[in-house]
Amino acid sequence: MLKFKCATVVAAALLGIAQAGGAQAKSDVAAKPVKGDMQWFVGVGPSKPLGDLDSRSDLGFNVLGGVEFTAAPGWGVRGEASFQTFGGKGTGYGTTTEFGALVSGVYHPTITALPPTWRPYALAGIGFYSGNFSTAGVGTSATGFGFGLGGGTEWLVGGFDLFAEIRYISVSQSGGTFGWVPLTVGIRF
Repeated sequence: MLKFKCATVVAAALLGIAQAGGAQAKSDVAAKPVKGDMQWFVGVGPSKPLGDLDSRSDLGFNVLGGVEFTAAPGWGVRGEASFQTFGGKGTGYGTTTEFGALVSGVYHPTITALPPTWRPYALAGIGFYSGNFSTAGVGTSATGFGFGLGGGTEWLVGGFDLFAEIRYISVSQSGGTFGWVPLTVGIRF
């Protein structure tokens, strides 16, 4: 519950900063990225465990950071690093953590019916993850390949480029296939 409250406070702070910032850094119309553009991003939020991970873990917390390059109008390549942590569910299960790196293709469709300050996107990628698990006080580490699928939106609010996204991550490691759904809110710069 504390992790969810922390994520809520961070999201509210990001939105508060955006509201207070005015239109200083950017205009109210989102510039369409052109080939060669680069954006850094950071975000946080809750993560819902799935599958084998859900049987041993409660709602978790994620931190995400990375960079996106525009390869062509509407298309990009994104590299990201992430950290997930999940509390143990029930007696005998301890904390589960996952560190990962993912490379994804990103598609930003042009939807003229949307306001120019709002840009949805879809992404899919592959990566490598390292996890630490504890059961009955015994720690275990595992590494494995994974994939991610998801989507989100970015929008300009008060001169800040904010985003919110939801993804599905699945990782095959010794001990099972671990999946989770992180909901992330953050800022691009």
